[in-house]
Amino acid sequence: MGGKYYKLSTSTNKKDPRTRNLGKVTPEVQLIGDWAKVERVLAGVPSTILAGSLAGQESAAKKLMKLVKHYIRTNGGELGWAPLKPSTIAKKTKKGYSGDTLYRMTGTYMGAIKTWRKGDNIYVGLERGLHHPISKGLTIGQIANVLEYGSQARGIPARPLWAPAFRKFGGSKKIRRLILWHIRAQFRLRYGINAKLTM
Repeated sequence: MGGKYYKLSTSTNKKDPRTRNLGKVTPEVQLIGDWAKVERVLAGVPSTILAGSLAGQESAAKKLMKLVKHYIRTNGGELGWAPLKPSTIAKKTKKGYSGDTLYRMTGTYMGAIKTWRKGDNIYVGLERGLHHPISKGLTIGQIANVLEYGSQARGIPARPLWAPAFRKFGGSKKIRRLILWHIRAQFRLRYGINAKLTM
């Protein structure tokens, strides 16, 4: 296996009586290893980190999206949402919708939950500007706020979805762990090496 060579020159101080003149010493040092690979790794560190970061963010976003949709399907599951009032159930049933679903009527809300990339970041949330087919001009985002925080004016209790789902998912710590795992995976995949990372 080839290596790089460096010549190191040393000389003694002739004016210092505590030294002995050994003449010029020029040792030859050979650094053993695949230095071409080292240079490839060093040159590729930024792109490797970015690829791993994006993969980790995408993994986190998809996992969180799956959990959010799970809670929508299960009427909040263990989140403990308040049940619908009998009058609301009757109105939904009269219009031909299921009377026992809290976040779902037409499926528009759940269908609007997406993941997307902008620059070097991956996001999960609701598509902007979409209107609910029976919302009288309200966007999906506005409806989400009413469902999340409630509305005293409309007599709607808060049924938090996104914040508790994020906590159940594992929060920022889980996202960091996924990003680090995927960055390490990129180093193994591209160069066959293990990388020690902290964040």
